[in-house]
Amino acid sequence: MSPSRKIEDYRTLPATIFYHYFREIPPTAGRYEELLQELERRNIFLIDILDEPLRIRDRRSPTRVNEENLEKLIESIPRLRDKMKRLNIDISDDKIIFLLARKDYKKDLELEFPRSEFVDWKTFRMG
Repeated sequence: MSPSRKIEDYRTLPATIFYHYFREIPPTAGRYEELLQELERRNIFLIDILDEPLRIRDRRSPTRVNEENLEKLIESIPRLRDKMKRLNIDISDDKIIFLLARKDYKKDLELEFPRSEFVDWKTFRMG
């Protein structure tokens, strides 16, 4: 991570999280680790819907979306509660914030987690 880079241009999850909570981009690996520990102390957990990375954006597709990967993601949403239980994370829906890189699956999340908050990455980072 480069602390000299404009925060508006960052597209990484760590930059988004660290800037939102601490208004900084860690300049060293040591500071990165300290900020992760501070998130843990604050009971802030980052959980991916899926454990495997999926590319949803596909510039080769006419819709610019990889429909197969999007469907995998959507099918995994109902299993997210079980995943949190396996990780021993007990949290009420109204305390969950979903950071959305894309809005293609927002309605599916809203159906499963109607009391949660849904925010796009840049708005969260800058807010």
